[in-house]
Amino acid sequence: MKDKMVWYEFEVTINGGREIYGPSQKFYYYKDPQILELIPNSGPISGGTHVKVVGTGFNQEGACNKIGRFAVFETDFSVINDTLAAMISPPVQTSDSVVVSVGLNGE
Repeated sequence: MKDKMVWYEFEVTINGGREIYGPSQKFYYYKDPQILELIPNSGPISGGTHVKVVGTGFNQEGACNKIGRFAVFETDFSVINDTLAAMISPPVQTSDSVVVSVGLNGE
C-alpha cells in the first residue's frame, strides 16, 4: 500500500491576531526518498555512466524538481516509477568514492 502524503492546515497571523482572512491552506510533507542500490556502482572519471537507482519514494505526489547528486555534482534524475530511477554520472577530476543522493523539490 502506497503511503499517502501528510498535510497540515496553516494560516498566517500578525502580532498574535488573525489579520489575514480567507480559507486556511494545506502544506504537504513527503517522505525522504531512499537509495537502496546503484547499478553499476562504479564508473570512469570521465563520467557518462548510466546508473539505475533502486530505492523508494522517487515518485511522490506533489514532489517536483527532482535532482540526483554525485557528491556536490548535480545531474538529471529520471524517475521511472516510485522504486526505480536513472542518472548519468558526471565527470570528476580524481577517482574516489562519493555519496550519491537524490532530492525532491530541489533539495
